[in-house]
Amino acid sequence: MRTIKWLIFSLLTLLLWSGCASNYMEITPQQIEYSATDEKDGVLLHYKYDLLRRDYGGNEGRKGTKFLAVKISNNSGRELALGKEIRLWNSEGEEVGPIQQEALYKDLKQRPANYLLYLSIIPMSFLIAKGYETKDVQVFDTNVARFGTFFGLAATFGNVYQSSSANKKFKKNLLQHDIYGKPIPNGETVYGLIGIKADTTEVLHLKIYKD
Repeated sequence: MRTIKWLIFSLLTLLLWSGCASNYMEITPQQIEYSATDEKDGVLLHYKYDLLRRDYGGNEGRKGTKFLAVKISNNSGRELALGKEIRLWNSEGEEVGPIQQEALYKDLKQRPANYLLYLSIIPMSFLIAKGYETKDVQVFDTNVARFGTFFGLAATFGNVYQSSSANKKFKKNLLQHDIYGKPIPNGETVYGLIGIKADTTEVLHLKIYKD
């Protein structure tokens, strides 16, 4: 019986480790080494993909959204703004963004409510603990139920707190480096975090509009 209890303990621990909420590490676009570039009408764009990890990175593929750090230098002779005069297009001639920060956040944030599913472990653990008895063998005891209850509550509230806290950091980071729609004076360079609608790491091309 001890072997079985340790097996259950190991399986529940593995479940918690593999399904736990992600933390969020702040991204500073000014410190990134950019590899991809494009230039159009005096505007130079540098950009970099693959900055998010774990749940946030996984949501990119599920939502058809790509997250980028960008560096934009404006030497066009006039004031421009990303999302207005400056637009991003892919190699197939389709406009891909940028998308506004609030929509980007909604696409990529973690869903704390998903971790409420861990509460389902509590009734399951009582069912397992009840088990069955024969004349000579008692399959499980109440220690299994106590552990399952503790595990279910700890996993639920721990992950809800972790994901909510990480989302606050993520949103703060986005707002801190939001350059969507903000004027870029001639002769200046700005750095930001943006999103585009794309399923793959598209090669980006600038289009500069007159108005």
